[in-house]
Amino acid sequence: MLEQFKSRVAAQKVYENLNAVNGQTICLESMSAMITNLLQDLLDLAQIEKNTFQLNKTYFSLFDTIQRAFAIVQPSASLKDVTLVLENNEPQYDNLFKQVLLD
Repeated sequence: MLEQFKSRVAAQKVYENLNAVNGQTICLESMSAMITNLLQDLLDLAQIEKNTFQLNKTYFSLFDTIQRAFAIVQPSASLKDVTLVLENNEPQYDNLFKQVLLD
């Protein structure tokens, strides 16, 4: 009975460690993407200084962007026993957000 308990505890620890490693891997991948974007921004700044920058309009979901940022922070928060809550109220405030941007 004691051996079964030790075995279960060991399996739980392995599972928790795998979850932590998975969360850290996702965080590293996201940070890598952020660094790539930062480098692209620096290249864009160089083009702006040379007056060769071309602006392209693209549509994006603000909520999707917030979700990606949330996914980056979530593993670190979990390791610190911090609970993060993300609610989607985008459709409800869509017109208000547009008005704020236009003002």
